[in-house]
Amino acid sequence: MLSFTKFIITIFIINVLSTLYVIFLLVNNDTVNTIKVNDIKISDVLQTMSYKLNKNEESEENEEIEENEENEENEENKLIDHNTLNEDSFDIEHAFKYNKIEISSNQIIRNIEIWSKAAVGDYIWEHIFGGKIDKQKNGGFHFFDFRKINNYNVMFRTGPSLTIESLKNYLKAKLINRNQYLINIVLILNGRSEDKVRYSKAWLNEVNLLCKNYSTNHVINVGAVLLGNEYCFNNWIKDHLAINGGPLKFLFVIYDWEEIDNDVIHQWPLGVATYRNFPKPDLINIDTHLTRPYICNFLGTIYFNSSRLEFFNVLNRSQQCLFKPRFVWQSNESKESLHRYLESLRLSDLTLNPIGMNHECYRIYEAFSFASVPVLEENLDHVKGQKSQCDKNSAYRLLKEFKAPLIFVKNWTLDLPLIIENEIKMSQRYKVNRRRKLIKWYEKFKKHLQDKFLNVIEKKFFPSQI
Repeated sequence: MLSFTKFIITIFIINVLSTLYVIFLLVNNDTVNTIKVNDIKISDVLQTMSYKLNKNEESEENEEIEENEENEENEENKLIDHNTLNEDSFDIEHAFKYNKIEISSNQIIRNIEIWSKAAVGDYIWEHIFGGKIDKQKNGGFHFFDFRKINNYNVMFRTGPSLTIESLKNYLKAKLINRNQYLINIVLILNGRSEDKVRYSKAWLNEVNLLCKNYSTNHVINVGAVLLGNEYCFNNWIKDHLAINGGPLKFLFVIYDWEEIDNDVIHQWPLGVATYRNFPKPDLINIDTHLTRPYICNFLGTIYFNSSRLEFFNVLNRSQQCLFKPRFVWQSNESKESLHRYLESLRLSDLTLNPIGMNHECYRIYEAFSFASVPVLEENLDHVKGQKSQCDKNSAYRLLKEFKAPLIFVKNWTLDLPLIIENEIKMSQRYKVNRRRKLIKWYEKFKKHLQDKFLNVIEKKFFPSQI
């Protein structure tokens, strides 16, 4: 009995000594090996213990400074929007606290703000950057999300509460109240119609004025993504480029505009119709082995002044495709029509994309989202009698550059029957492999877009540090 008691006492002493030794290592910043237990890193726990020990050693003076800074942050958020913003919503520092993100001391951290005033911003954030926009918060006025990507802290904002006035308040809060030296903002704007252009011009004119007003002691870096005109009439925005005295150091533009130079002006894909509530399907869970009952599908609008009329006459005779045309464009979908459209993508091997007002359409990327191969019309004279400033030598430039898994047609009357005949002969095994390759390509394509977006920011916002 006595020997057993000695054994218990010995074990207790060893545990105490071991604990004291670990604390000694922490205090002296020695390296602690990482041991994984149920996916929890012991080193992370010990680092947290060390952090708490160090915090207990801070003076009352430092605690008072932190309290003052927190009060300043609260005042800053009140300046931006009095009604719709949470205290945790408007500052990257708050996002770090909320997400418990640790930053390596040897990285140069870039803080980027994305302010979206066009629906394409939702595609950029959720589909390209992998973020999530909770539109149930803040009464539908201000939506925000945060992501840390490599050494970039990216804050995304959208919603009707983002106005020119809120931008002024934001800059005042950051540059004056917080005495911050550098602000990096990317605007997402709509230039598709005349009224949208006027609204975007008002934003850019005000941003240019703000940049000049703060230029003495501060730096405001500004870039933009533009949902361009479908006929590429985008010349108005060139006056707002930095090379022409405007605020924009770079521009991503949607559609094959002939002014794209891949230096200042870059091309961006149209993406999916988020304004119609098109979801973000989980590509990993797409059933690639499903025997799809339809060879092809088209659910969309027929424009009488375009090649879609020829397409209508051809497809109207086909029995192998799901074909539900309409002759009046609709800006929104009902729950029933959206469900019917999503099912047509999921249950078809091919998705037909006759040219509408422009070569590029939402349907291309919506087909990618369900591993349905887009069939595209390659016709540089698709809209009869309509002038255009789109690239006259090439269409689908971005998709071709990255060798997208597409099928091209030049004439629906001649080519579509042959495509359908070929699909009928195709084995299920081949179709399954084709779907897998399409999913893999689309994931890589989106990752490339994210990388290019950040690389352009790095090059244009921080050229001296490259």
